[in-house]
Amino acid sequence: MKIYLNPEISCDTPEEFLETYINSGCPTTYNEDGTIQCEEGRDRSVTDLFYLTSTYFPEVTLKEVVKILSRFAIDHPDYIMLHCGWIHKVTLYSGVNRGGFTSQDKDYEEVGLAHAGFNAKGIDGYSTEDYYNMITND
Repeated sequence: MKIYLNPEISCDTPEEFLETYINSGCPTTYNEDGTIQCEEGRDRSVTDLFYLTSTYFPEVTLKEVVKILSRFAIDHPDYIMLHCGWIHKVTLYSGVNRGGFTSQDKDYEEVGLAHAGFNAKGIDGYSTEDYYNMITND
């Protein structure tokens, strides 16, 4: 699956691309047919961020994107990856202060993930536990 930006962001690495995209307020993304995939300013699912990044960096893997997002969430305390009950996927959620966010597992929180005591698979087939394993296992 490919997800596009218009205008495109010019970056040299997947890390730079994702940081620029997120810090730009998550601009609107588009499907291959030009229809809107997701509007500007919305929290994005990890898999959508992977599809977006892999459109411009075809060699990037999901595991690499998850690790990039983990580092981003650690470096930016207002972001955390958590399972969203609205879209039924793990998202990079903004606008929280991790210090005030209750997670039932501190190991998860240390890598920028929230684990709320359940391991629901999202509609994309991934859970917070899957991402935790990608981050912590090489």
